[in-house]
Amino acid sequence: MREITSDAIFRLTCVALERTCFVMSEPGGTTATSTLPEATRFATITYRGPEHGSIVLAASEGFVNNLAAGLLGCAPTSTAARDAGDDALRELANILVGSVVRELGGANAPFLIGLPSECDSSSVPRASAIVSVVDAESERLEVHWVRARESLAA
Repeated sequence: MREITSDAIFRLTCVALERTCFVMSEPGGTTATSTLPEATRFATITYRGPEHGSIVLAASEGFVNNLAAGLLGCAPTSTAARDAGDDALRELANILVGSVVRELGGANAPFLIGLPSECDSSSVPRASAIVSVVDAESERLEVHWVRARESLAA
């Protein structure tokens, strides 16, 4: 399996944001020093196969509204964007786990991807995670990737 760094997670996230919802992004610093708005919305998804792991997204309210608006083609302040925010964040988690699995060799190895779900701040890994903080048009998106080497595939 390939090694993936926080820079690779950032790159995969930027590509996903640009291609799916036209959101431009740049490195956001570290979670401790960033001046970006606080993360208040969370989503998670798991995968398993030759190895297993999970991705947890932590995002600011503004990011979630911008994400949903980009996916729907409406204004971030619209009711439609606010109503679709959780679905949009779960879909981004789904896209990112697919990208991570592909980077890990998923084109040539069998992986099973779970369903994305909402979670709360207690689900954000405090250790053993590779973290990429993204400044997406002055809004916060944190991508936490936890990787376990043991196979769950039986």
